[in-house]
Amino acid sequence: MPTPRKPIAGFWIAVGVLMLYVASFGPACWLAARRSLSLDFVAEMYRPVIRAANAAPDPIRDVVADYSGSRPFIFSLTDDPGMLGLLTDILDRNIRSL
Repeated sequence: MPTPRKPIAGFWIAVGVLMLYVASFGPACWLAARRSLSLDFVAEMYRPVIRAANAAPDPIRDVVADYSGSRPFIFSLTDDPGMLGLLTDILDRNIRSL
């Protein structure tokens, strides 16, 4: 009977890189809001995160929106789409122009 395989180092490296990628979304949005990074660059670079956030249930979307700096408070009184909405609009515009 074969013994169960232990996860190899490559697996844990891949998990770590994926976690760093997702965690860097908030700082990238912060830099884009301060014009240190292009909004188009951030929208393209983080397309999977933005699409996943928009397809997620409301509580998850709210967490991602808060992390991206879209809303200063959890309960916003404005209809401002914030950074997440802005990046989504950029992605949609780029897809329609293809």
